[in-house]
Amino acid sequence: MSKFDEIQKQYISLCDAEDAYWVKLDTAKDNVRAGFADYLGVAADEKVGLSGQPRIWFGGKQGFTGKSEHLTTRESNELVFTLNLILDQADRAFPPNTLKFRCRIKYVAENFMISLIDSEKGYFTVKNDFSPFYEFMYEEGQKRLSAFVQPFSID
Repeated sequence: MSKFDEIQKQYISLCDAEDAYWVKLDTAKDNVRAGFADYLGVAADEKVGLSGQPRIWFGGKQGFTGKSEHLTTRESNELVFTLNLILDQADRAFPPNTLKFRCRIKYVAENFMISLIDSEKGYFTVKNDFSPFYEFMYEEGQKRLSAFVQPFSID
């Protein structure tokens, strides 16, 4: 085997390892979506009303630039994605009919590390059970909606 063949073999091995890393994160991302739906007690692909949209889904609408700010992206060794929790078929802003959870996930030392972007809480470190993260997202969703409570009643 030539020296070039040795270097090329090493390069191919490194490429395979990197590809496997991203597949692992992509699978974990899909598991987070399904697991959060299970935590909330809804089917992962349940449709909401007449909209036909899944109740929990990835991504977002295209912005002014034509690109979605909610696409799954790779940053360094992290996968960044948005989970959208649709609460109602109506397109409302007050209160919002969709809660958006922008997340980061990476895999370090045989553990997943996951966090919500723009959250005061840091990374959750888990092996395979993301339940503490689901509980945090649930509480975060409640906190976001509580900001829309009216200080008066209509009685």
